[in-house]
Parts: sequence; C-alpha cells; structure tokens
Amino acid sequence: MGGKIEDLNKKRFDSLVQTTLLLNSNYGDFVALLNTIVLQAMNVVLGEAASLLVLQDDGESLRFEVAVGPKGVEVKNTVLDLTGIAGWVVKNNRSLIINDVANDKRFDPSVQLATGYKNKNMLAAPMCVAGTCIGVIEVLNKADDQDFNTDDLATLEIFANQAALSYHNSYKFRKSNEEIIHLQDRIQQDKGYHTIV
Repeated sequence: MGGKIEDLNKKRFDSLVQTTLLLNSNYGDFVALLNTIVLQAMNVVLGEAASLLVLQDDGESLRFEVAVGPKGVEVKNTVLDLTGIAGWVVKNNRSLIINDVANDKRFDPSVQLATGYKNKNMLAAPMCVAGTCIGVIEVLNKADDQDFNTDDLATLEIFANQAALSYHNSYKFRKSNEEIIHLQDRIQQDKGYHTIV
C-alpha cells in the first residue's frame, strides 16, 4: 500500500513540475497550454473528464474554454449562467468536492441533458488572480467509481492556480502585442507627414 501512495505522490509532483515548466513557454500557444494543464490535472486525480470555464466580461456567465473527455467537443464554448456548481465556486471563491452530484442542490443538469454525459462526482476549484476569481477548473467522475478526496482537491487547486496565472499572463501578453501593433501602425501613418505650426 505504501508503494502505491508514494508512486501517486511522485506522479502528482512530476506532473506539477512539468506544468510549472510549461508556464514559461510561448504564450502564443496559450490554448494548447491550458489544454495541457487541464489534461494533466484530470490524469493526476484520475478523472474521466475535465473542463476549464472562464468568467465572461459581464461577470454573470461562464464559458467552457477547455473541455476534455468523452463529450468535451460538444461542451467547448458553451456559456452557462452562475446558477450551477461552477457558478457557486466563482461566487464563493471556494473549492468543492462533490461525491454525489445528482443530489447536490447546486447542480444544474443542463450540460448533462444536452450531452448525455452523466456526472457522478466532481472536483471544482476557482482560478484566482490577486484574490479575484476569473474561472473554474472541474474534474469529473473519478476512475473505478471511487470518490474524490481532499488530496485530489489540493492537487486540483494547484493546477487551478497555474491555469489562472497562465491565462492572466497570456491575456496581458496579447494586450501588449495589440498595443505595440497599434503604435506601429500610428508611426507608419505619421511617417513622412510634418505638422506646420
């Protein structure tokens, strides 16, 4: 038994180190980076599916930015209001372990009904930057009908922090690039013209 726990802890540690190294990679391929973070989080906690939802500018809805697993393609870019479990995580800026999703009063079955994918249990962790929640990472259905535990949640919280940092840095990087392009265009437009005073 001790060997299995040590192997699992080593796997979690190795995966976290690998993900941390990816954070310093090219922000131009930021979607691939987020996909990798979500996939590694899902694999390390032995989930069947996972998603990353981003809080929209209106502050009233979440959009599936990344969705992996059996119905991931169907869910990607779906927008939800804040009434479900992910919305609760955003509003309360707190993580959750739910091992009986169907009987949780916060559960919104709309995605399950649209895809036919049955969510039995889940982890959900807020993605925070400077104390502000910008999204949620969820991992669904632990392998072999097991329940998720506090170690799984602690691991997901680390991945959520990494994803938040990556998302925020990529956003800043893209905005800076847009501003540089805009300034370069202005310089080109003004080149050769002199104002007569």
